[in-house]
Amino acid sequence: MVSKAEELDEPTLTEAFYDEVDGEKTMLVSYSIPLIEDGKFIGVVDADLNLTSVQENFAKVSTPDNVYLLVDNTGNLVAHGMSPDSLMKNAFDLMKSPDEERKAAYGDAMYTVTRVSPTSGKDMVYIYHALKFPGTDSVWSIFSSTEKSKFVGTAHDMVIFAVVLAGIGIVVLAIILSVFVRRRLVVPIGDVSDTLARFADLDLDKDKGAKVREHQYRTDEIGSMVSSLARMANNLREMVGKINGVSQ
Repeated sequence: MVSKAEELDEPTLTEAFYDEVDGEKTMLVSYSIPLIEDGKFIGVVDADLNLTSVQENFAKVSTPDNVYLLVDNTGNLVAHGMSPDSLMKNAFDLMKSPDEERKAAYGDAMYTVTRVSPTSGKDMVYIYHALKFPGTDSVWSIFSSTEKSKFVGTAHDMVIFAVVLAGIGIVVLAIILSVFVRRRLVVPIGDVSDTLARFADLDLDKDKGAKVREHQYRTDEIGSMVSSLARMANNLREMVGKINGVSQ
């Protein structure tokens, strides 16, 4: 099966999905980075981000009169400040949003619309702010739902400020995840790949392994892999030395 990261040859962020983590149903999003060497695709590194804290934070700042919500690129609710039971349902379908609103939610400019809520029957003001994740083609949308009668003066400015601030926070979180994946996984795996390529060419020059040896003392799978490579290199050098001794 070909992944989207391989197809696009660039990092990708999936839509939200449920999976079991430590025995509990948990909402996740997967961030994938393709591994490219000499212009050739050699694999994909995936990291899953737990979205539980996002829902918790949206619940903290929402009130019955002013609710904050987050949808992924498909329109499914990733966070709902007042109704966690609505998660993973399509927000636009629930609100019976017209096509124009669905499209504008992911547009370049902040979008505001006032209309009657199909659930409460009240006049509501919806403010949408698109979230574009750097380095990917994924676009999510954060928005607020505020009763029109409460949407005046300072409240108006505070709602807009909160929407923008929350959007910035989520994008920063994605950037941090990207940097973490690159530093902790992509770079070390690239170094290991280079080392294996040298071994395949019977290049056992110890000085060329300095870069990959920096990862040797990590306590995760990368560290174990590099330690195994170090033992392999020592054994190969010893074997070559014995062969040379016998041949002389």
